[in-house]
Amino acid sequence: MKLAYLFFFVFVCASIPSKCLSDLITTTCDRTTSKDLCNSILKNHHKGTNNLQGLATITLHVAISHATRIQNQINITLTKTSQNLKEKKVLEECLQNFDMAVQSTKDSVNALSLKRYPDVVAWISGAQSQVNYCVDSLTEMKIFSPLSDKCSIFLKICSIELRMIYILTGTEPVI
Repeated sequence: MKLAYLFFFVFVCASIPSKCLSDLITTTCDRTTSKDLCNSILKNHHKGTNNLQGLATITLHVAISHATRIQNQINITLTKTSQNLKEKKVLEECLQNFDMAVQSTKDSVNALSLKRYPDVVAWISGAQSQVNYCVDSLTEMKIFSPLSDKCSIFLKICSIELRMIYILTGTEPVI
């Protein structure tokens, strides 16, 4: 029965690829905790892909882009920061954490292309830890800024990526 369903799905997808991609995006995003963000990312950036591996690669590139924008904002904030040395130190640490998070995410792109899924999970989890440390430091210093919200979005993108990897590997935890 499963084999017949697979052939039917392949036949339908071959004749209507955009419908199948849309279904893949919807089905994948429905399995995440950030459905709206997931749908927004994948429906706006899915060009040139037709499978979950490709969608996971796109998600990594969006994460890199988002983290790089945060790094730029931290740099701008540092140049405008008052002489508050504690605030400046926290922002400098956040900048270092984002450097590591961006590098880990870039490493994940290569690992994903080689189907080294455990490496992707390790590096994305590490990137999340780096950014969580930054968020915790900002909160502890009572520095409430747009950075915190942007960090939250980055963390959600990472969670979406991890969910895709779990789906790809068949190790999807229940949410």
